[in-house]
Amino acid sequence: MIQKIKYIKIIALLALVYNTSAQSPTVNYIIERTLLEKKSEATTVTGSGKTQTAVQYFDGLGRPIQNIQVGASPAGKDMVQHITYDDLGREVRKYLPYVSETAGGSFRTD
Repeated sequence: MIQKIKYIKIIALLALVYNTSAQSPTVNYIIERTLLEKKSEATTVTGSGKTQTAVQYFDGLGRPIQNIQVGASPAGKDMVQHITYDDLGREVRKYLPYVSETAGGSFRTD
C-alpha cells in the first residue's frame, strides 16, 4: 500500500512539472523580460514597474521562427517578425517587423 502511494505521488509530481513547463503544444518559446527602471529588493520582477518583454518562438529543430516585442508599438501593440527557412535549413527570408492587431506575445500565424 505504501508503495502505491509513492508511485501516485511521483506521477502527480511529474504531471505538475509537465503542466508548468514554458512550452506550448505546438511551438517552443523563450520569454525575456528586461527591467527598464531600478527595482527595490521588496518588489518582484513581475510586479509593478516598467519592463520590456520579448518572446522568441522556435521550430522543432531549435531555429527561431518568430520574434515578438510585446507592446513595443506606440499604440501598445506587439511588433512581430517572421523568419522562414528553405528545405535545407538555410534562412531564406527575415521579414521586416510589423505591428500586430493584438497584444500579448502569442504566436502569430499571419
